[in-house]
Order: sequence, then C-alpha cells, then structure tokens
Amino acid sequence: MSEHSTRSQRSHSGEPPSLSAAHGPDYRWLDTAFARLHVLEPGSAEHVALRNRIVEECLPLANRIARRYDRRGEAHDDLVQVARVGLVNAVTRFDPSVGSEFLSFAVPTMLGEVKRYFRDYGWSVNVPRRLKDLYPALAPATGDLTQRLGRAPTAAELA
Repeated sequence: MSEHSTRSQRSHSGEPPSLSAAHGPDYRWLDTAFARLHVLEPGSAEHVALRNRIVEECLPLANRIARRYDRRGEAHDDLVQVARVGLVNAVTRFDPSVGSEFLSFAVPTMLGEVKRYFRDYGWSVNVPRRLKDLYPALAPATGDLTQRLGRAPTAAELA
C-alpha cells in the first residue's frame, strides 16, 4: 500500500496522520475531528481531550504563522504565543456546520491575532529605547505648555 493511500485512510478515520517531510502535516483528518467535537458535550472529558489534541496537532501551523512575522521588532516567543492564542480561539469558535474548512477559518484568525498584537503593542518603526521611554512624559508636557501658551506647542517648544 502506498504512503498516500495509507494517509488517505487515516484521514477519514479522524486520527491525525503522520507528518510527511515532503508535504508537511496533513490536516484532512480535522473535518472528522470537528464533526465529532461538535456533537460532544462541551466541558466533558472527551470534548476537552479531543479539543486539546486538535490544538496540539495544529501547533506547527501557529508556529509557521509566527515565523512569518519574525524580525519585525517583536520577540519570536511572543509571536508564537500570540499565534497559539489565535489557534485556541479558532478551535473554540469553529463551527463545522457553517460549511467552511477549519484551516480557512483558523489561518485568518491567527493572522488577525498577530496583527492585532503588532497594532496594540508594537511600534510601526524601529524607535530607540530612549525615545520610547520619553514618550509617556510628552502628554503632560503638552498639556502644561498648551495651558501656559494658550495654544498647542510646537515641536521645538516641546523639545
């Protein structure tokens, strides 16, 4: 029996197939797993175990998404953690009865988490630490100068 037919058989059984070095993980088994997860009682031991297994098997996908955003000023470990939070959210919110595949739902969910992280915690340009530390003092100084001058201060006056 060929490797492809073996992987095909396992895909339909709901069991995760082994990783193929040439093609990466095979996620076709997720359809069956989510169909089963959807009918299980939330919070039951079987539901929690299957949900955890889905998350664990999809961790390489979250890691790959985090790697896409490396070298953009944030720590790799932080990006991995954020992508994994997106994965957990995707597994929790995915509804197989809607008709889409899990990956077409999960990838944008993880990307959204990573992009939101950059928006909320990252700086869009590489700003020196000294300037980042001075930034919180800028608002009170602006307020004081605005009140004293009766107008908005110029950059030179703030400096």
